[in-house]
Amino acid sequence: MNALQLVMSGILIPSCALAADAVQLSPWAQEPTSFMGVDLQGDFLKDVEECPAATVTTQTLCRISTDTPDQYLIQGASSRRVLLGYQLIAQLSNGKIEKLVFSGPSNSSALVAEMLRTDYGPPSHSKTNLVKTRSGTMFDNEVLLWKGQKLSIESQRNDNDLSTYNVMFTNAPVSISNVQDAEQPSDNGVSQI
Repeated sequence: MNALQLVMSGILIPSCALAADAVQLSPWAQEPTSFMGVDLQGDFLKDVEECPAATVTTQTLCRISTDTPDQYLIQGASSRRVLLGYQLIAQLSNGKIEKLVFSGPSNSSALVAEMLRTDYGPPSHSKTNLVKTRSGTMFDNEVLLWKGQKLSIESQRNDNDLSTYNVMFTNAPVSISNVQDAEQPSDNGVSQI
């Protein structure tokens, strides 16, 4: 039997099939373990204390419960290179961060995208969504996505509120099904506002 006959009969496995099993995605060298002082993999309720009741501003990291169960507003986090007006919210599952959402005014979105590229390298994927406002105006909304072993980051202008941007850090071990759902393309590729 020649090599082709052996391959066809399943006795000889082509080297490309063996190589495909050995190929693994290269790790994301700049995958973060924390953001703005918040440990993304730790025990959030132990790591971040409750904010004192009468405090308006704080220099130390603390949390305030929101009306949504297992959701906390984080205060005292350094804004680093980002303009003022940001908000940092943690959504928990079993005491660990499922999602950490960093949001702020859309006039800072280019600066935030630059910060993310500087800190975490080039995105794994980028795409542009066409957004249509109620008045009929259409514009491109750049979506940046970084995917790692434990974490994904998605940055974009908020489709529901054009005056804000969102950066969502999602822990894969906590919410792998949510990340898969988010990857499903929309029916028409146009967001309606």
